[in-house]
Amino acid sequence: MKCNKIQEKDKINLQLLNKKKVQKLKEKGITLIALVVTIIILLILAGVTLNMAMSGDGLFSKAREAAEKYKKAQEDEAKLISEIGKEMNSEYVGAYVEGYEPTEGTYIIEGNISGLGESNLDSKGNEINNENLNQSGVQTFTTENEIKWRIWDYDGTTLRIISEKPTKAQLTLKGATGYNNGVYLINEICRKCYGSTTMNGVSVSNLKRSDIQDVITYDYTKFNQAYDSWGEVTEGTEKAVKFGETKTYEPNFKFPKVWQKDREWSYELNGSKSDKECLLWEKEYGILDEEEPFEMGDKDTKFKESYWVHNFLHKEYEFKDELYYNLIFPEKGIGVGNNVVSWLTGRSVRLYAINCWFGIGVVNDWGGYSLVGNDCLFGSDGYVANYTRHLRPVVSINLDKSGYSLKKIETDEGIKYELSNK
Repeated sequence: MKCNKIQEKDKINLQLLNKKKVQKLKEKGITLIALVVTIIILLILAGVTLNMAMSGDGLFSKAREAAEKYKKAQEDEAKLISEIGKEMNSEYVGAYVEGYEPTEGTYIIEGNISGLGESNLDSKGNEINNENLNQSGVQTFTTENEIKWRIWDYDGTTLRIISEKPTKAQLTLKGATGYNNGVYLINEICRKCYGSTTMNGVSVSNLKRSDIQDVITYDYTKFNQAYDSWGEVTEGTEKAVKFGETKTYEPNFKFPKVWQKDREWSYELNGSKSDKECLLWEKEYGILDEEEPFEMGDKDTKFKESYWVHNFLHKEYEFKDELYYNLIFPEKGIGVGNNVVSWLTGRSVRLYAINCWFGIGVVNDWGGYSLVGNDCLFGSDGYVANYTRHLRPVVSINLDKSGYSLKKIETDEGIKYELSNK
């Protein structure tokens, strides 16, 4: 009897235990279903949200549209500012300005600095026609007070003016020494003879390549500098050289030995160094060794083409503003036989088939043939040349620092401007 009661009790406990297990399983099932349902609902909501965000009128689209509008607004603003500046600048460019009086100065260049040595003879032994040059190779420059000035550009604070015409005085440079020191000498003459000790905020240099590059529309980097060993045009042939191309000259490579200290400047000169960098370089290396100026170098040394030239016959297409054409080439139309060539600050390298030439930039201005190019002072094969060229001083005046203002004056001849400190 007792055994039956025990069995019945165990049976009841087993049923209760099974019932609890079933209940727990049901609860787990409900929880899993709830989780699945929740995930499905979240996925649906995510899909709806993404659809709303990425649709044509969605958040992403609106954000992208807002960003594009902001960018366009910035571009429009920059364009407007540029146009206003251009219109303002065009009002001044080329106009005559009075009131700038450079301090009278003198600058003397010894022959061992210009490359002439102790004589006034050229590379062929003939006397050089230069009134500033004496028989000992010394060149003397003084301020030319009769120079008239015209406005190059004006942004409301900085006024840049350029001499109406090239200076009467000319600088002669010769060979590797002239090439090495030329940029510094050209600018230093302008600084010494056309600077000011009475006006603050004034800096002076010669007209630079970068000045012309800033006002032309012509892309000189794409011009094919196609020359053969004699300088003849060979465009379309395998000898043509493009801007930036490099070449080696195994049988014809000579250079001033001091340049072994500076491979970048000596061999891969790109013609784009700033005036400050040119000045530092020339101060560091100074005068070259003229006793043995040329020695054979490494036959695999590379030279880079950086020469650019263009005949600006179609001024309305080649310049951003025709007024700059008139400033750069003031002697146009005077006729053949009155060739006026001025130094243009900046070095360059010109590659040929069997050698390359190193030169300094020039502006060649005469009847119907206005040229931006360079004069080659020496070559990788030992070639030496000399050139005598005028200067084009450019004066930069910070009006805020100078205490001067620019006043507009209307005359019977037209509009001009005056610098005044009243």
